[in-house]
Amino acid sequence: MRQSFVLIFIIVLSVQSMASRELLVSKNKWLRLYSKNLISGICLDSVKINKCFGKTFYNCKLDVKNNLKVCLKEAKIKTRVRTGRESKKLGHKLGLCVGVKLSQSWKVSQKSECQL
Repeated sequence: MRQSFVLIFIIVLSVQSMASRELLVSKNKWLRLYSKNLISGICLDSVKINKCFGKTFYNCKLDVKNNLKVCLKEAKIKTRVRTGRESKKLGHKLGLCVGVKLSQSWKVSQKSECQL
């Protein structure tokens, strides 16, 4: 359970950098930026991801992308997304969904540096 909290926390933080000014952007542009930030936020520390979850950067990236696709099917996204509050809310919703799905499928190593 704690691992899912950490993943969800990282994902939520990655969304905040996208939402500094309010602009209307296309859904596709928003999703491209969000996906890039989400993957960076989760997979950037590839050494720890490999050591604690047995995932390479490439496998981490694939898992995040695949889970995001599943979560997008469940979410209702307008054709244009307003950055700022709306972006944060949508990013939080998607990030939570992806974090929960990753925490259900990734197994944490029993190494002491991987435990919370």
